[in-house]
Amino acid sequence: MHNVCLGGMKSLLKLWVETSGKSYSLTPAQKCIIDSRIEAVKRQVCTDFSRTPRPLTDLKWFKATELRLLLLYLGPFIFLNVMSDAYYNHFLKLHAAIRILCHPVKYQTENDKAKNLLEAFGHEFMTLYGEHRFVYNFHLLTHLPDDCLLHGCLDSFSAFPFENYMQTLLRYVKKSSYPLQQFRNRFGEHLKYDVTKKALLRQRGSSYSVITNRQNTIISIDGRDNFICKENQIFKVQNIKRVGKHMILDCNAVMELNSLYVEPMESIANGVYYCRDELIFCDVMMSIDANEVTKVQRIVLDEITGFIEVLHTGV
Repeated sequence: MHNVCLGGMKSLLKLWVETSGKSYSLTPAQKCIIDSRIEAVKRQVCTDFSRTPRPLTDLKWFKATELRLLLLYLGPFIFLNVMSDAYYNHFLKLHAAIRILCHPVKYQTENDKAKNLLEAFGHEFMTLYGEHRFVYNFHLLTHLPDDCLLHGCLDSFSAFPFENYMQTLLRYVKKSSYPLQQFRNRFGEHLKYDVTKKALLRQRGSSYSVITNRQNTIISIDGRDNFICKENQIFKVQNIKRVGKHMILDCNAVMELNSLYVEPMESIANGVYYCRDELIFCDVMMSIDANEVTKVQRIVLDEITGFIEVLHTGV
């Protein structure tokens, strides 16, 4: 949260947005294009994310979750063909590396690739932005792959859960006097009754309109939550039904998917896809277990439709 999002990603955005007259500075026209894309995407963000993106004019108030949304999901589409290739491709190195380290399997199997990307990101940063801007936060990025081998994927030892729990702690205190006693009493009640969030399940006749699967992702037959991924194939959910103890998704596969970028790696291998013009679906309906899929964020911008596998849903 602090090193990658509030450190690296926010520093990059500030260099692009808050400086002028530099080769990496965004012009007013470029900022306008990016803000218009953010506004368009804002209505498309799936419900698993706690915040929707804000325009660049609000950068100093960006929360870490908004920066993570830009880095892992929206950035490659929002910045596409707006920035110069050198700075866009440099950003993609950070995007690709952090997506690998956030993946529950690839953080181990492709750890060396993530390390090489982050080291290349650091060296290119000094060339593109100047050695004097290469602060300790950027150096720390190169150690993240080793940390992941010790502790698990990035979300396994992220500070996000602690930051979000502050809201819960504040709700325990109802008045200014005796805050510690109030917290102790409310927290004791929480432990005693073990209040947990109920899984989302909405039935519509003999089928279901919304469910929550084992990965704690919301899957729906309409709206922003009806695209999923299995084995590098994107599907649109048409119907949800129960078969025994399993929730089954009736889906159509999306055809003619391409890589959004090929450098620093094929984006399809990192869960990022796109197709031009209208979507083409396979006529054959497939039935897939809801617990065997990952959620997908769809983005429609200009003449392309993008799909990005969701890597985290806990916070």
